[in-house]
Amino acid sequence: MYTHEYEKMYKLEDSYWWFVGRKYVIRNILHLVYGSRKGLNILDAGCGTGSILLLLKEFGSVLGVDLSESALSYCRKRGIEQLLRASADDLKTVPADKYDVVTALDIIEHIEDDSKALLEFNRVCKSGGYVLITVPAYNFLWSNHDIALSHRRRYNRKELEEKVSKAGFKTVKTTYFITFLLPVIFIFRIFQKMFQKNKIPDTAYIMPPVFLNVIFIMILRIEANLIRFLNLPAGVSLICIAEKE
Repeated sequence: MYTHEYEKMYKLEDSYWWFVGRKYVIRNILHLVYGSRKGLNILDAGCGTGSILLLLKEFGSVLGVDLSESALSYCRKRGIEQLLRASADDLKTVPADKYDVVTALDIIEHIEDDSKALLEFNRVCKSGGYVLITVPAYNFLWSNHDIALSHRRRYNRKELEEKVSKAGFKTVKTTYFITFLLPVIFIFRIFQKMFQKNKIPDTAYIMPPVFLNVIFIMILRIEANLIRFLNLPAGVSLICIAEKE
């Protein structure tokens, strides 16, 4: 990821609809598996600038792992100190069978060998523990946004579940999300491709007017509640939680 994108993330993670809405989804999925249980031992692979680490602390102790020193410096600005500089597909300094939950939130799409990363998550996860993964969905949504974030791929549900299974996890739940906004984002990506062909790749994190930002957050909050009971059939992103067998 380009270094300047970390600064953008740091500034937007607590207000921009995509970041805020995704937190509702992640929190509800963890509550679906653990209920009100606290005291979990969690590793967040690819922790970025740290906003998600603060969310995960609601559930227990968290170690944030990221290869980028820029990302880790922003985590420290948030007062987070349990950090490790390492690649998500090479956690050799992390003991095996240690963590109740390994989270990989929009990270494996950055990694050349995502299967290797999933095997590492399995190694450090306790027997009966869980991996929680979010990834961007559908290749037809590929755009400069993906290039700016150094994505290598986008996923569909079947592909993600197959890779998770091969790494030794049993899928508990996989669902798309950002479902109701999919048509809007699809149209936006078409226009983005038309008008940014010769420009330096840039992310699509464009803050909408306040009222729209609030509406988008409300929509994702509704989706977060819906996916506790059902799987959404399509969406901009995928979330999967799976148990180590």
